[in-house]
Amino acid sequence: MISVSRHAVSQVTQLTKRYGVARGVYVPKKEKNAAVTLASVGGELGFAVKPANTLAGQGVKARVVSYSVREAAYATEIAYQCKVLPKGST
Repeated sequence: MISVSRHAVSQVTQLTKRYGVARGVYVPKKEKNAAVTLASVGGELGFAVKPANTLAGQGVKARVVSYSVREAAYATEIAYQCKVLPKGST
């Protein structure tokens, strides 16, 4: 899968999931007991993954959420939305 953007962005193909893109929102980088959640939009996934990896190097657990298609995300069941972006995510 190739993500496109108007900006020069790195491709993060190893984390991109077709089923997640189809749902509009998904978690490409999971981290149990994450201290922070970083969100990206579409092709800018690399802009969230890079700081997540930097934080991991400093001992801070960070998960990454890809929010690719708003309409598809709103159409998913509420339980799934709450799992991807749980209440209290920072």
